[in-house]
Amino acid sequence: MNKPTQPNKQGLFQKITDSIKESLSQSIGVYASAYGEVLELLNKEFGIDAISSLCGLLLLEGLPKPDIHDVPIIKNKDFYYLITKLSRHVTAAYGSKHDSTYTLVNEKEYNEEVKGYNPKEIEIAAICSRAGIYPNMLLSLVTSPPLFVVSYYLALDPSLHSLIFCIRGTFSINDIVSDMILYGSPFTYKEEEGIVHTGMYKTAQETLKHVFPSLEKARNEYPNLDLIITGHSLGGGIATLITLLLNEQKPEWNIHCYGFAPAATLSENIAMMPEVNKLITSIVFDYDVVPSLSLSSCKRLIKRMNKVLEQVSFDYVKYITKLSQGMKTSEAARQLVEEYGKPIDDSIDLVTSPQPLLPGGEVYQILREPENMFSLQLVANNVFGEIKVSNTMIADHLPTNYIIATTKLYKQMTNEQIEEDRKKLFEQCLEMV
Repeated sequence: MNKPTQPNKQGLFQKITDSIKESLSQSIGVYASAYGEVLELLNKEFGIDAISSLCGLLLLEGLPKPDIHDVPIIKNKDFYYLITKLSRHVTAAYGSKHDSTYTLVNEKEYNEEVKGYNPKEIEIAAICSRAGIYPNMLLSLVTSPPLFVVSYYLALDPSLHSLIFCIRGTFSINDIVSDMILYGSPFTYKEEEGIVHTGMYKTAQETLKHVFPSLEKARNEYPNLDLIITGHSLGGGIATLITLLLNEQKPEWNIHCYGFAPAATLSENIAMMPEVNKLITSIVFDYDVVPSLSLSSCKRLIKRMNKVLEQVSFDYVKYITKLSQGMKTSEAARQLVEEYGKPIDDSIDLVTSPQPLLPGGEVYQILREPENMFSLQLVANNVFGEIKVSNTMIADHLPTNYIIATTKLYKQMTNEQIEEDRKKLFEQCLEMV
């Protein structure tokens, strides 16, 4: 690999990452650097040197982006409303701790508001007010499950005429265990043999056993309601697998899964089956990296980084100079690539082992457009077999950004605004618990 001289490796790495964090903080506010998260993953799971990884990522970011844009599709008003409401549900599943960490909550007002209430009451109020429902609509809430069972809630949502089974994303050590069992296991659906993410498959099986009595009871009490299974990140991946398992057990139930930023769970042949398309809808926001994360895609990313570094010596000084002039990381990387003056090839052989895992069903991607606009596009599942490098690849994954994107898209496409007063609803929910 062609590497520049590195007289003080750790000191230089610190200077580069500090510059990146400062530049990124201007671009994506309070959210953490995408590269810090990705570097940590590559180092921890694959033992890849941090300096080489960082240089490779920056060069890949500077390459011309593949054109995944297609003709934007126009869905009906009900679809936009549905995904906007469900984005609130999947964010609600993270609970009150997520509110205090990622959302705009006035801490002083919040602490004053919850005085005299116990943690369980506060948790219920936080979840219900974020989801846009009331405590009497919450049928079941599991926040401290055993290993290989994820946190979830079961609720009625009259605005969607549905029973909502909402699964939380990664937010605990147990969840991380499920995430990091990266290898694949055999899986058969409708006689089609494929591969699934082992950790998520095990978690889906155990979670379904845990929730099934409550689900069956709710279905018997509310037989006319649809059943929506939804979740964000790990929750979206688990929702995908539970939907397939439950559909085989209870084909008479009217089930549909909406996975937001779903973790990659299925081999391509299963993910793109017509029967799966009818059951599962996946929503991905722009450059969100999680739907592309699998053992295969990480190995491909490392090969791509190595290939560009064999062609180009990364100029640290020039890059830092550009950042100090106020450039964003993406602009600085793009200029470095342009100044190289020759085409840089990051293509690799398509044959990889193991095969990539993908989000399942019909995949809709919400893309940023000029002038703070958004478009919705139907994309092929296999687009997510490769990681697309961007300095927003982590920020785009945050559940609150899915609320922002779907809300703006709804307003843009319908000229209507979903009215909500979160603070008022939170107070009302506290009084009702």
